[in-house]
Formats: sequence, structure tokens, C-alpha cells
Amino acid sequence: ADHGTNEEALEAFTFVLELGGDVHTVNARGDTAAHGAATLGANPIVQMLAERGACLDATNDAGHTPLAIAEGIPQLVFRQQVETAALLRRLLERRTPTSPDRRCGSGAAPGGDGSGAEDQESTP
Repeated sequence: ADHGTNEEALEAFTFVLELGGDVHTVNARGDTAAHGAATLGANPIVQMLAERGACLDATNDAGHTPLAIAEGIPQLVFRQQVETAALLRRLLERRTPTSPDRRCGSGAAPGGDGSGAEDQESTP
């Protein structure tokens, strides 16, 4: 299936946010926008999600995080997105834990305080 270009995805994502879309939305399979961005290798969307405080380590119903998807899941069709995996690792490592376990799937509040500051990647 053709998912369009990353530029088209970023344009659509930005439009949805302008209409009031929520970066914390989860679909029926437990996928978040971060899972979709990881599948596409859409680094600008991953960055935008981080800036808006989205959970970047949510686990979907299949047990996969966005990072696992970006790294490639051999038994599935997902293609490795090496640059996206590296970006996700940097964003996740830079967070400042506010509790013993900040993983979204463990009951921690998605995105911390909502500012996204703990997940923001600086642009060179």
C-alpha cells in the first residue's frame, strides 16, 4: 500500500494537529502516531511528537514500541528505519525521569508534564 511521502505525511499530521488532534491518541491496535512515524521513517513527525509531549515508548497490542518498529521486526513486513531508530534512542535517552519508571505503558503519564521538554531533540 502506498502511504505517500514523508513530506505528505508531515503536512497531513500538521493539519490534524491544527484541527485539534491529540498526540496521545491510540488506535484499536494500540498504535500511536509514534508507531506510524517509526514505520514510515518520518523523523520530522517523530520530532514534532516529542516536542508536543507524545509518548515515544508506548507498547502496542502486539508488544512493539516505536523503537522496535524502527529497528525492524524480522517476522513482519516492517523495513528498518535506521535514522528513525537512532533519533528515537536519542530522544528517549535525553528524558529526565520524574519517577522510577517513565515508560508510558507502565501507568506513567504520557509525555511527562505535557511540555515535551524532556523529549525535545535539539536541531543542529
